[in-house]
Amino acid sequence: IQKMEFGEKSGKAKEGTAKGKPSKAKTVGMQFKEQLKNLMAKVETTEPHYIRCLKPNDAAKPKMLTRQRLTEQLRYGGVLEAVRVARMGFPVRLPHDAFFQRYRMLLPSTPENLLPWSMEKVPPQDLCIRLVDLLLEEGQRQKTEGSCSWKEDEIGRSERIRRMQKAPLPIAFPKMDVQLGLTKVFMRKPPHDALEAHRIFHQNTAAIFLQSWIRGMQQRRRFLIMGEAALTIQRFYRGCVGRARWWKLREADASDLLTKALRMLLCRRRYKRMKEGAIQYQSLYRGHATRRVLAATKIQTRVRMAKQHGAYRKLQSATIALQCALRMRVARKALLDLKHEQKDIGKLQANNEKLKMDMASLKAMLQAQAQGDKNKEESEKAIKQKQMQIGILEARIKQLEEELEKERKVVKKLEESVQAQTVQAEQQLEEIHNLRRHQRSLSSSSAHELERRQHKKPIASNFDSSSNLDAVSMDQVAEQQALVAKLEDELEAERRFRREADGEIIKLRAQMSGVPLNDSDVDAYVSQKLDQKEADSQLVEKRQEHR
Repeated sequence: IQKMEFGEKSGKAKEGTAKGKPSKAKTVGMQFKEQLKNLMAKVETTEPHYIRCLKPNDAAKPKMLTRQRLTEQLRYGGVLEAVRVARMGFPVRLPHDAFFQRYRMLLPSTPENLLPWSMEKVPPQDLCIRLVDLLLEEGQRQKTEGSCSWKEDEIGRSERIRRMQKAPLPIAFPKMDVQLGLTKVFMRKPPHDALEAHRIFHQNTAAIFLQSWIRGMQQRRRFLIMGEAALTIQRFYRGCVGRARWWKLREADASDLLTKALRMLLCRRRYKRMKEGAIQYQSLYRGHATRRVLAATKIQTRVRMAKQHGAYRKLQSATIALQCALRMRVARKALLDLKHEQKDIGKLQANNEKLKMDMASLKAMLQAQAQGDKNKEESEKAIKQKQMQIGILEARIKQLEEELEKERKVVKKLEESVQAQTVQAEQQLEEIHNLRRHQRSLSSSSAHELERRQHKKPIASNFDSSSNLDAVSMDQVAEQQALVAKLEDELEAERRFRREADGEIIKLRAQMSGVPLNDSDVDAYVSQKLDQKEADSQLVEKRQEHR
């Protein structure tokens, strides 16, 4: 307003100066009148909203509310009086369509013909009047009948849920508190509160109904999934059981087929034997007449043959028994030799391990001595030479260890073969004794003698094959003994080389420490050291045997 006044003054002043006439000064009343006119014009062009500011506390602190101070401000400012006056009138004003759409849900069980849900083809004012009448009738009915039980069978699910909830007071208000205009519905505060309470109650009931329906749908879906899974598991289990049953039936059929085949073979064998016996009996009966003349000569020849054959069998059994005993002794001796050789090989391996440790310590000592020695070149040459010798000895030791490992494996195999041969020899001796007993129990008739000869032929062949097997195994033992002897020579040479290396090491250590030693002293020291090592190894072997 001040800017407008200032602009008008400046414009008039310019006009006055331009015309050349003196400007007339305005009075205070004229200025107030113009300002009030402009203010009213501006207010009419706007939509005013009044804001009432309240001071929460006198200390001007945040998050601090003084109830008494706020009540005083509301009372002295006229807010409470304005609210009371507004409540005495019709403070709630809703359009017809908004009122009907908001409160139609309070009568869910009302049929469509009494009160439709849509507002098409029906005047909104009539629908609102009918809605208010039905609400008042429903409230009067609830008030007279009281609360109904939710356990009735004829009610629906939504009605049962509504009855289970805590319902508000029945709708009961004077009809004059709700007035219907041409476009709006005017309500006092008590009817509005009652309608809103029932609306909230119906909304909560609908929400609970939706929740129950959704939870039921989830449970039904889970039940269907679990049912499908159970049916799948049942089908799989029934399939497994059926397959197992089918497999058992198949095995039963196979067993029946095998038993039939076995019985067929047994019957065929019995039939062949009976046929051969019948043929033999017929041939004996038919040739009895012709063989009567030659019976005496045949009996004599068979008796003589039986005597010679008995002597031959005795001689053969005795020779086989002697061969078995001799082979057992040779095998046991070879086994003991191999065990002794294996122990010597174990000692040699332990000594080689100690020699490796001595060589490693000698390397470290030689390097330390070479670093602190004044004659660096000589010490380095001696170290290089000794290292070369030590490397050669280590390579040779490694090769001998590999050969020893191979020989151990071969010795183990030979021990197993010798044990098998001893067992076989014992079995053969038992068979010989059984044959002797059987020979004594046999009768002297020609038929039994012939059968005995036929049965003894494969036995003799078995003895020959067993003797061949024993011969082959003895050749292997002899070859292994030759290899062991060769290995002993190599081990002896290696021991000699090791003694020489030990002597050189002792001389080198004595030379480094400044102590002169002769060859005899070195040999005595080396022999003493080797004796000590052998005694230690024997003590270790004794401890292992005791364990």
